[in-house]
Amino acid sequence: MEYRLSKSLAGYQPVYCRPEDLILLKGRQLCRANHELGDIRPICTLPPQSAAARLPGRLAARIFRAGIDAAAAIEDDWLLIAMRDTIYRVSLTTGEWQVDLQIEGGGRVLNMSEIVDPSSGRRTICFGDYVTAFDGRPVRLWRRGTAEQAEWEFGATFPAGSVDHVHNIVQTADEAVFVLTGDFGDAAAIWRSNPDLTLLEPIARGSQGVRACWLWQAPNGETVFATDSQFETNHLRQLSGGVAHDVAPILGSSIYAYADRSHVFFSTAVEPGALTGKRFRDIFERRPGPGIMGEDAAIYAYDGRELVLVHRARKDGWPMRLAQFGTFRFCNGNAPADRFYAYGVAVERDDGHCLLFERS
Repeated sequence: MEYRLSKSLAGYQPVYCRPEDLILLKGRQLCRANHELGDIRPICTLPPQSAAARLPGRLAARIFRAGIDAAAAIEDDWLLIAMRDTIYRVSLTTGEWQVDLQIEGGGRVLNMSEIVDPSSGRRTICFGDYVTAFDGRPVRLWRRGTAEQAEWEFGATFPAGSVDHVHNIVQTADEAVFVLTGDFGDAAAIWRSNPDLTLLEPIARGSQGVRACWLWQAPNGETVFATDSQFETNHLRQLSGGVAHDVAPILGSSIYAYADRSHVFFSTAVEPGALTGKRFRDIFERRPGPGIMGEDAAIYAYDGRELVLVHRARKDGWPMRLAQFGTFRFCNGNAPADRFYAYGVAVERDDGHCLLFERS
């Protein structure tokens, strides 16, 4: 199980992979390319999220958190794109775009997922409120159908103060649905839900050992996740019967992942530790937290048997809270067999690059 970096394309963020093409973002221009990162053609220009988002340069984009947070495909060649507190509906045929949802209360989307009801085959696009204010507000699950004009609805809502935010909603290969929440105390939890997202049952909660942003079921039936903690050593872990066991240590907190039928590819982050309450010091902090093992962000591959370190890059010199954690993100959709796409963030050599990895 060996993957290698086969191509790097500067200035493009991979957004969504389809059987016929790869959707990319360059600045505010949405583009399509072939799967080899060639034949790049424009689709449309997306609106700026703020006046600051018009500033040129990669550093400004990082400081003001420009770019696409998540994407999901719906019917008739439309793509849902989350940017800060707005979800746009974009026609990949005509380039037309419309606001699909304005998220109230300053929340945003960390991950957007597709859930399929096994009894009806109905597809649902969903996400949970991701807010960083930690102000004790209720946290909602959002859902919509895949028709172009479908409306967003609420699923279950976490009561005020019970969780800080939602990291992800995941459906595993056996059709089980999980909701992953963070960050501290009992808010760090894995919940079982249903395809309508109306039920919430805690499976494991109350420690950094179950604080997770992704979860995957391997072909052998093993359910695994990686921890997302800046405070404690992070691990790939196996979840069985509500109990989590360590599989292997990893270099840092894990926020992003991409999975196909046989592998999960996930990254680790270089992020700072706890806030000190001193604003200037916290914004310009450059030291990794105690749960981060060094200054390298990494990409791993796991197939249920073997954990392989695929790629690593050092965090660049810019402060982490000011100019983003060092990590790698992945695009949504389904890449061709034996390849995946990643996006370097705040790391030397790979920052702002679309990276194509292929099995060798």
